[in-house]
Amino acid sequence: MTTPCSSAVAPTAQKTALLVASGGDVDELLTNVLASDGWSIQRVVDNQHILALARAKPFDLIVADGIFLGFFRNWRN
Repeated sequence: MTTPCSSAVAPTAQKTALLVASGGDVDELLTNVLASDGWSIQRVVDNQHILALARAKPFDLIVADGIFLGFFRNWRN
């Protein structure tokens, strides 16, 4: 006697990205790529808002602008 093979895949949790809205083509590209792969996207206007949200809840991906490194150093201290 054979048992039928199940092709059902267990559901995975939706991944969440936090992005600094940089405007223009970069935002559009990131939105298209991530959304097409099922990501939930949350946008903020600057790095200060990223820090506040990152303290409040975890994100699978955080995309900041180029000056984020200095903010990160200050945040860790």
